Amino acid sequence: LAGEELAAAEMKALIVGACNNIIPKLVAEDMPVFTEVLQETFPGSEVAPMENEKAREEIVKICKEKDLVPAESFIQKILQLKQVMEMRHGVMAVGPVGVGKSVAINVLLQVLEKLDGTKGEIYIIDPKA
Repeated sequence: LAGEELAAAEMKALIVGACNNIIPKLVAEDMPVFTEVLQETFPGSEVAPMENEKAREEIVKICKEKDLVPAESFIQKILQLKQVMEMRHGVMAVGPVGVGKSVAINVLLQVLEKLDGTKGEIYIIDPKA
């Protein structure tokens, strides 16, 4: 790669890296701010979705088994959660009641068990206890 091709490849790598590392940590209200900052920093860019075909296929399969709708936003949240769990020892899922935090965690646990072949464990700590 040389010249403009190299610059375009570097810009794409920076955008994907920023999206993969920052978006999983954001709450929904912060997404417009992140999108605006990304577009100001890299004019014409768009938020890069998480990509993992094997995990995506398992998510869709498990959602169908559990009679869940595998909406793209739900799949992206699970892929983001997977990314965060791969980088950190502990994870907090925060949000209002009924938005799918526990469902997303349980689907991800099943996905990881199928992909890795090992049984996973979840320890839920009640913050009000």
